[in-house]
Amino acid sequence: MIALYIIGGLLLLILLILFCPVYVSAVYRDTLTVKIRLFGFSVTVYSQEKQEEKKKTEKQDSSKKKKRKKKKKKTEEESDEKKKGKLSDFLTQFKENLKENSFHTTLTFFKDVAKLLKETLSRLIKALKIRYLEVEWRIGAEEPNDVAVNYGKLCSVFYPCLGMIQSRVPIKKEKIDITPDFLSAQSSAAFAITLRVMPGVLVGVAAKTGWKFLKLMNAFNSNKVEKPSTKLIEIQLNDNKKKKKLLKEEKRLQTKKKNQ
Repeated sequence: MIALYIIGGLLLLILLILFCPVYVSAVYRDTLTVKIRLFGFSVTVYSQEKQEEKKKTEKQDSSKKKKRKKKKKKTEEESDEKKKGKLSDFLTQFKENLKENSFHTTLTFFKDVAKLLKETLSRLIKALKIRYLEVEWRIGAEEPNDVAVNYGKLCSVFYPCLGMIQSRVPIKKEKIDITPDFLSAQSSAAFAITLRVMPGVLVGVAAKTGWKFLKLMNAFNSNKVEKPSTKLIEIQLNDNKKKKKLLKEEKRLQTKKKNQ
């Protein structure tokens, strides 16, 4: 009974994590920091300041850790070799299938993969929601003419991109401040963004795309990529001929009307 309670509790926790919104925030002000917030608790995933400090300490302690790293490298190299072997086998099999299969089957395979990528991107974009967007950009240069030109170039690129994002991803709150600074000789930029993501939707999209991709790969490896039947090709050709005839008749009638 205790084991069942533990399993039930774990399942409930997984469901809560999957169907509760996760907030990912990235802030850049001279240094970049990325945080994830879930159930009101925020965790720093990446901090540029901390990594720079770690690099400094690692340089100081590099001489002491050289002996330990040699032993770790051997185990890591063995695991990398195994992974490389699996990848190389997969790639060689894929290359052989490309050679064996006809041009039509390979073309249909790549078309299906492109469609799958397009579908996944659209689903991922739908799953994302921008809660907050802030951009501060001060454009400076040594000469005022360069400031004006650079400001115009930046606005011509930035605002169309922002409009494209707004048309696809809803933005709840935004603060855009792009101004020319004729007093400073250097430009400065800062941004902050907060994304709302549902982990359950991402897991569902990943599972669906992975399943479809595996089906495509199996079909390609077993030469079962669907080819268009000869009947369909004949029907398409007949339709094209009919369309051409109709266009010719319309042109003929128009010329008659003009002559009358």
